[in-house]
Amino acid sequence: MAHHGDDHDPAAVSARIESLLHELGACQDPAVPARTRELIQLLADLYGAGLGRVVALAREHSRSGELLDILGDDPLVGPLLLLHDLHPRPLEARVTRCVGRVRTLAAMRGVTVSLDSQEHGCVRIRVRAVSHACTGALAEMAQALESGIAAAAPEIERIEIERLDAAPEPALIQITRAASLPGAAARER
Repeated sequence: MAHHGDDHDPAAVSARIESLLHELGACQDPAVPARTRELIQLLADLYGAGLGRVVALAREHSRSGELLDILGDDPLVGPLLLLHDLHPRPLEARVTRCVGRVRTLAAMRGVTVSLDSQEHGCVRIRVRAVSHACTGALAEMAQALESGIAAAAPEIERIEIERLDAAPEPALIQITRAASLPGAAARER
């Protein structure tokens, strides 16, 4: 059954593939699972080579790099490029871009987002509520960061997000003039 167009749901297709692999793995003939794995690997290699050629042609014929950005951002093509190590943006740029997108949304919700570091497969981010009224948005922004980074950079092994509540409001200190205090008039004489 062939499908064409933009009606593919990558999650549904992946689930169907897993289901078929499970069925084939249960076959009585031990050669069937081995041949199935070989077939899948050959198909993946072929499609990977084809995607590699598409990326090479896009680099060669797209001076501005806009086509590569479009391919990398496409919800179906981008993950395939990642799968085959062909994504046009390096890891750090994908993480930084994702954090930037969430930072814009977070600012509207009264939350600041700072990318502290990204090294050795770990991304460290700090989210802080600007005021106590915004602390509810911290969990929402942390979730947006986690899911966004997982999609944009699946090779990241660990995402550490430090959630910080708003700084405590400074205590109000009432200052009065000494003359208005009891006994102040007597001390001034």
